Amino acid sequence: MTKPSNSTAPCAEAARAELRRLAAEMVPESLLAVVPDAETLFADYLKAHPRCRLAQVSGPALAQGSARITPCRLAVVADTLEHMGKGQAQILIARLRDLYCATLYALVRVGADWPGLESHWNATELLALGLQPVKRYPCAGGRSLHLYRFDLQDYKHTPEWLNPRHWANPERWDKARW
Repeated sequence: MTKPSNSTAPCAEAARAELRRLAAEMVPESLLAVVPDAETLFADYLKAHPRCRLAQVSGPALAQGSARITPCRLAVVADTLEHMGKGQAQILIARLRDLYCATLYALVRVGADWPGLESHWNATELLALGLQPVKRYPCAGGRSLHLYRFDLQDYKHTPEWLNPRHWANPERWDKARW
């Protein structure tokens, strides 16, 4: 995997600082990182929380199902999706979201004007995977990094009609046939 270019270093560092802040805020007991340098990225957090389990896995291994990991509280994906084929990256997000974590943060380069990447992402594709936008980090050249989140607790809002008040209408019993 390639590292972000020098023109993206300031926005990438701001985004990585946000990932560290989010981990410190959540205080997960287990952390799954699909990040090339996870131990470096979360070194301060792991030092402050020695009981936290860090599992680092490669994106392709997880997408193919060859990685053996246990479910965790928080998963972080950064500098990975753009270096995989789009179909494989979608499988990676789906597996993380559905099988391996309660909360997922994905840092993704959005837009087709990033040279040297295997896949290019747009906001609609990420929303279709159930991810919600959190923050945008503008980079040089009009490009931007985007932070997306999936949380099992709030991924779907309960519609107003889905409540016991609408399930049965006793006031309509014996008044209409249908």
